[in-house]
Amino acid sequence: MSNNPQNVLLALVGLTPQIITETLYYLMVKEGVIIDQVEVITTEQGRATMDRHFEEPFANFCADFNLNRKKLRPRISVINEGTENGIGDIRSNSDNHLTAVHIFKKVHDLTRDPGQRVFASLAGGRKTMSTYLGFAMQLFARPGDRLMHVLVNPPEIEGNFQFFYPRPGQATIPGRRRVGESWEAVDIPTAQVRIELADIPFVRMAGILEGQGIDSFEDIENLVLNAQLQIDQTIQKWELEINLHQQCLIIHKPDEVLQIPLSPRRIVFLYYLASQGKIINNHAHNGKHAARLLRLYRDYAGSGQERVSQDSFSVEKISNLRSQVARELKKALPLSSFRTMIIPTYHPTSEGSLFSISLPAHRLRLEPEVDENDIR
Repeated sequence: MSNNPQNVLLALVGLTPQIITETLYYLMVKEGVIIDQVEVITTEQGRATMDRHFEEPFANFCADFNLNRKKLRPRISVINEGTENGIGDIRSNSDNHLTAVHIFKKVHDLTRDPGQRVFASLAGGRKTMSTYLGFAMQLFARPGDRLMHVLVNPPEIEGNFQFFYPRPGQATIPGRRRVGESWEAVDIPTAQVRIELADIPFVRMAGILEGQGIDSFEDIENLVLNAQLQIDQTIQKWELEINLHQQCLIIHKPDEVLQIPLSPRRIVFLYYLASQGKIINNHAHNGKHAARLLRLYRDYAGSGQERVSQDSFSVEKISNLRSQVARELKKALPLSSFRTMIIPTYHPTSEGSLFSISLPAHRLRLEPEVDENDIR
């Protein structure tokens, strides 16, 4: 992406074109973001709704805030437009496939241009459209591209063709409220209207498909399968180091090293569990576990300032350590098969709680290497 990219709003529109002006209002008026181009993906039915309801409010919006109407006029892209299969709505598997192809291609093309930054809005259209847009952004979006959802309150004005944004000087906005099985008209003071924009966090995987030579989006399933294969192959190269001296986990990736500090008792617990593969946490085995954990703590991790004894590694406290380590790793690492393999799991058994780590031994390093007699 260039240092001074053009900002492009990509919006999905179903039967509520208001989301375009609502999103523009938040970005341009409240955030001060300069939007240079508006791209809309919709159906034939959605375009007809825009033709009937959008033009006048859009013109008012540009006039009210002194914006370039010509520059911001939406470039409407109808799914499968110009063919005998142009869809009016998404009602079949065929419609669903055409929608996926259209959205994937649009997001791919917009994000391939280094001179453009994409602001993608999930707010409009069918849920299917929002799902595909979110996934396409995961596959193709770059750092700086945003995925968003516009929120409008109070609900009495949501989806109302008399409300497209809060107009300056407008005292009230006509709305409606459900009363039993019917609706009643209400006037909502403009001062009570709130438009907010939620930024949706998502995992950017653009580098995964880089160099794959995507020429067609007709086979979405194969594209997804290829992405998953690339992810799995990348994650399989990751290795975990549990370092007692540094009191941290060190994740070795092909292109970076990630460190996650843990408290002395937590790192000792994880080191010990990893060295065993699995342990049964019960009173019958606790004397053995506690003695080994205490030895590791005193020899390699303790500062000498903390009072630690075998009671510090009782059945209950070992259980707490497992929960604490799992919580810290979930917070520090994004969801992935690798995170699943290194988080200590819990399974109840007839003997007691079984704690284990499923990461294969060849991807695990324990530092320092401790004499097996100390931990077995």
